[in-house]
Amino acid sequence: MKIYLKYIFLFLIAGSIFSSCNQKDEKVYSFWALQNRATGEYLYEDDGECKFSREKQGDKSLWKIAAAEGDHVCIVNKKSGRYLSLDNGQVVCSVVDQPVTESAEWYYGNFDFVTQTNSGWYTISNRSAESNLHLVEKDGTLCMQDNANRNTDFSAHWTWVREEGTPLPYSFTPDGVTDASFLGIRTAKAISPTEIHSDYHGEKVWKLSQDISSFPKFSTENNLLIEALYNMALEEMLMPCTVYGSAMHGLCRKCLGKLSISRLFVILARPCRTQVAEVHGLYRPTVWCGHSLLGSTICTQEIVRGSKVLMKV
Repeated sequence: MKIYLKYIFLFLIAGSIFSSCNQKDEKVYSFWALQNRATGEYLYEDDGECKFSREKQGDKSLWKIAAAEGDHVCIVNKKSGRYLSLDNGQVVCSVVDQPVTESAEWYYGNFDFVTQTNSGWYTISNRSAESNLHLVEKDGTLCMQDNANRNTDFSAHWTWVREEGTPLPYSFTPDGVTDASFLGIRTAKAISPTEIHSDYHGEKVWKLSQDISSFPKFSTENNLLIEALYNMALEEMLMPCTVYGSAMHGLCRKCLGKLSISRLFVILARPCRTQVAEVHGLYRPTVWCGHSLLGSTICTQEIVRGSKVLMKV
């Protein structure tokens, strides 16, 4: 138990120093280039038309990701301000009236634990279209297509490359963090030492549910987020590992796990051997050996529950 608390306090020291240097409530922003896996080409807009090139075409190739409802996003061209959208089944860049309709809202599909070779790549679907239709590059054009096997059809695989933005894609305040990721501008805010609200993948709330009174108490005068994360870390130590599909809830045995709200990490250990998984819905991990775009993951040789091996990787 002492070693667990040691890791938590090391985190608190580092977090307090870091947040004390980043307490400006400044607006963060990011512009992204969208690259196709099959061709390596970048999407750009030319007078409302979607085109591709091997080289980026300045601001025509840059896109702002605006958060929409839940985990949906709007994809907006930097140069023209037009929205990537569907018009009678055709993918176009067009001026969109507010509020934005579903035809201009998109969502990502990542890959499960088994297909780690696809880590870092995503499929993109439109909210108004059938769920089996994905955005693809086909013969130099952008269209929606039904992929027989989304795991192997690289024409439907995309990755976002951050090209411009504030010096850091996130900012800290004493009670929260704002992240300008390819999910749009998302925030997590500590309401109290025992409650955190977040809009990552929809509105989420963490409230302390375990009795942590037997542990040392930590309090701050001007770092409410650090205090809440400390309490969340203690609660995580007390919670059992639970299977969530191909991932699991909990941290690692004999190794360090990382619990993330945006890119603020709590470091501690857990008496189970597993991969870091979604914590109270505050973030959704992308399985990537040693790294995740929205959080940090630990890849192990086995995933176990009790004495039963569920999966070997």
